Amino acid sequence: MTIGIDLVGTNLASGTKTYNINLCNELSLMKLSSNIKIFICKSYLNQTIKKKNEKIEYLIKPDFLSITFIRFFWMQFILPIELKLLGVNKLYSPMNLIPVISKFLKIKTILCLHSNLPWCYFNLMPGNFIRNFITKKLMEISIYSCDLLIVNSNFAKKEITKTLNLYRKNIYVVYLGISRIFFLKKKKKTKFFNFKKKIFI
Repeated sequence: MTIGIDLVGTNLASGTKTYNINLCNELSLMKLSSNIKIFICKSYLNQTIKKKNEKIEYLIKPDFLSITFIRFFWMQFILPIELKLLGVNKLYSPMNLIPVISKFLKIKTILCLHSNLPWCYFNLMPGNFIRNFITKKLMEISIYSCDLLIVNSNFAKKEITKTLNLYRKNIYVVYLGISRIFFLKKKKKTKFFNFKKKIFI
């Protein structure tokens, strides 16, 4: 099986960028059973790939794809074709959106939703009303279209399930992780973390 991961994201300092870089770094350290193709912007490279992993292939994309509307066009219309040509069976999209036409190309999609803000606290979203409304609708389409949805907590799962009536949807909770630097601190400072839970670091 070949798995694709879309890490083409913003160059701005943000939670999304931190998540993408940490995920990329941690994958490079793991013993993997499947081949993974990671789509990533060129500017991310100097902050990623702690260790070369023979199961991972990095598909370097130009930095101009970090621009929101250009990235959206690439994700929706070009990425699915690339996935099909590369023989990718599943795609993991960790940034709230999936390429919707992947469904018609028989590529299974796994979507990670990081925020319920557009539905629960729309007025607190940064940016103008029109952009936020479009973002919200695109996220909804992605949520309804994906084969599996990942959220960051049980509370988020209950909230989004009720809000969008997702009772028949495959939804899994995977907690956000913490930086490895916390493992180096004294044990008493990390005793409130349950490291046996599934987390992304």
